[in-house]
Amino acid sequence: MYSPEKDGGKLKKALMKTKHIRWESLRQFCGVLDKHVPLCMEVLRVKGFQSSDKIRLNCNMHYVPKYEFSASLDLPTIPYDVRIGSLDLRHLDYVCENWPLYTPDYRPVVAAMLDLNPSVGIFVRNDDGEEELASMVLQSEYGGLGLLQTIPKYRERGYAALAVAYLTEIMGRLGYRTHGHTKMGNLRAQHLFERSGFKIADQTNWITLKNL
Repeated sequence: MYSPEKDGGKLKKALMKTKHIRWESLRQFCGVLDKHVPLCMEVLRVKGFQSSDKIRLNCNMHYVPKYEFSASLDLPTIPYDVRIGSLDLRHLDYVCENWPLYTPDYRPVVAAMLDLNPSVGIFVRNDDGEEELASMVLQSEYGGLGLLQTIPKYRERGYAALAVAYLTEIMGRLGYRTHGHTKMGNLRAQHLFERSGFKIADQTNWITLKNL
């Protein structure tokens, strides 16, 4: 949800009166700007949901400053033992198992991302000579970069930065102005986005919906 107005009156009215939101099916509001949180929580109380700071996840939203930048990146060199490829539904279980914030009701959403959205996987050869998914990032359900994760044993090798760079370039060519969110306090992820040319736009919130 977003509105450029200062008081949010029009946004509140739209949320209260709209017939296009299936409230009974919602699980969360993604990327809600700080200025919209009080309004959002008020609407949720009226709609029969809990209102508590415990159901909020505070984040930073990062974005590519220039639209043209994401479509013309100077992409990093791919290491000789690495293959970059897209993900598909064959990777569903693997993605779900390695995403720390995964919950079972999110599985259909992940499946839709893998089926419909661009993605990048960093594939490497393990000790047995078999190809293994070491790092991944997908265009998420909200349109930005999401599910960015590197398998623990492959961390500190630059694979996440490689994945972000290549998906940013792909999304730029498709006409998207790339953005993503990092959990507040996750300095590793924040530094990765900074090194990848992203700027912080604002603080945002993931609001999980729970019935009263």
